[in-house]
Amino acid sequence: MRLGFGDRFGVGETHPPAIASPTPNLRRSAPTASEYTHLMVSKAATIDEYLAALDPEPRAELERIRALVTSLVPDAVESMSYGMPTLSYLGRALVYFTASKKHLSFYPSSWALEELQDRLTPYKTTAHAVQFTLQAPLPDELIADLVRVHVREIEAKRQ
Repeated sequence: MRLGFGDRFGVGETHPPAIASPTPNLRRSAPTASEYTHLMVSKAATIDEYLAALDPEPRAELERIRALVTSLVPDAVESMSYGMPTLSYLGRALVYFTASKKHLSFYPSSWALEELQDRLTPYKTTAHAVQFTLQAPLPDELIADLVRVHVREIEAKRQ
């Protein structure tokens, strides 16, 4: 037996019953400055776009890191990878750097972090990054040494 439309939904009904939305359709206000910055940074296609979306203080710090790394490795190629500013060398990511709400991060390589771990004790580290703040920035000499270690490992074709 074939059921008609009314037979499936009840006698006299001409359409399926309304289904309540699990979340009401609330109109949201405009994004906050922080949300807007995050949105702009996450959509950045170039390092310049990423930096332009930041507040002046973290922008200046990341520009300092960018300039230092490119002075150490003039052949470094700039790009965005995984939503982060990236400098590559010989076709491999050399460093990434980012700004978050509460800290900045520098990603040289796990090899560099491991080799220089005794000099990183003032900072929070993860397996791939060192986190720091504007109040306690990474010194130029430490950044340079982290970059040199990774350049050495890339040139040795370490995987």
